[in-house]
Amino acid sequence: MLAVTFLISAVFALLIILMHLYGKGKRSYVGTILASIVMMAAYGLNMIALEAFVEAGYGESFVPILLEILAFVQLIVAIIGCVVDKGEKGCMAGGTVKQGKRDGVLIGLQGTYEGARIPLKDGKPVYIGRDPKACSVVIKGENVSRKHCSVTYNAANGAYSITDFSVNGVYDKDGRRLENGKVNILTSGNEIHIGATEEIFRLG
Repeated sequence: MLAVTFLISAVFALLIILMHLYGKGKRSYVGTILASIVMMAAYGLNMIALEAFVEAGYGESFVPILLEILAFVQLIVAIIGCVVDKGEKGCMAGGTVKQGKRDGVLIGLQGTYEGARIPLKDGKPVYIGRDPKACSVVIKGENVSRKHCSVTYNAANGAYSITDFSVNGVYDKDGRRLENGKVNILTSGNEIHIGATEEIFRLG
């Protein structure tokens, strides 16, 4: 019985780890809450079983008690996280995030981020490219450079600065390639096309 309950707890602990690695927002927290409840129940059964062993003359163990406390703490943290989480999706493909009053915005028109609204903080560049370690807007594909370009919003004049670092280029909606390695100033309403791909964004 002890082996079975510990195995159940181990399986749910693994599920919690996977949810934290690959889960999204409140679904991950809700899953953690349910898994924590199951783990607490399993550890509770272990404690009851161990009490019977102690009465039979076996040594006492505090391990199930410690694990029960840890599972309870995990439950409380997951509940708090679920309440605090606002359900914002960041810069995930197709997601939306809250835009501040002084923020610019990069709107996905076509491709991986179609329908997404990515806020641009004043003066802080957002990098678009293939490398998730270097870019917050990640696009896969052989025609996309590791760090393809950056987009920076200037709240003072409402303009956008685009710097192209790529081999395959960044183009405006008329098909003109932006100057490579230099800051290109575009106004709100303009589009940028990422290389020879279907990835299109509108500025503002």
